[in-house]
Amino acid sequence: MHQFYIDCLREECKYATLVDLLSTINVGQAIVFCNTAATATRLAEQLRARDHFSASAVHGLTDASEARAALERFGLCVTRVLVITDGVAADMPTWAGALIINYDLPDHLDDYVARARIGRRGKYTRQGVAISLVTEVRELAEYYKVVIPPLPADTEVARPSCKRTK
Repeated sequence: MHQFYIDCLREECKYATLVDLLSTINVGQAIVFCNTAATATRLAEQLRARDHFSASAVHGLTDASEARAALERFGLCVTRVLVITDGVAADMPTWAGALIINYDLPDHLDDYVARARIGRRGKYTRQGVAISLVTEVRELAEYYKVVIPPLPADTEVARPSCKRTK
């Protein structure tokens, strides 16, 4: 699993960066990880309503039949973007080739590496790309003890237009 990060400068810049990624990277599907059900629901709704992506949210508060239907639609490539939380990710199937986007960094290293996000997917697919949207680059190296390079500058992704504030 190839891992990269994008420095979004501020939290407000993450959504625009996510839309830029989904619009410009040539990948059929993406799994977007969030830390809360509220964020997952909000992102999926915004992606559908404002930016016209086929997106579904699945999290711990999602009705079981809705969750099954969303996962089935994603598995059949009807839905392009699946926005999920770590709690449900551990129990779902893996999809080879789906771009992994960490909209929020998890609170615990195990959630990132071993359990649901990159570790489990990398273990089964041995290929793919994970991109973390960060507001503090040092979070990755200091907290997770993992060296992850920035997304290469020649990648055709619009960088956030936000300016760093003090």
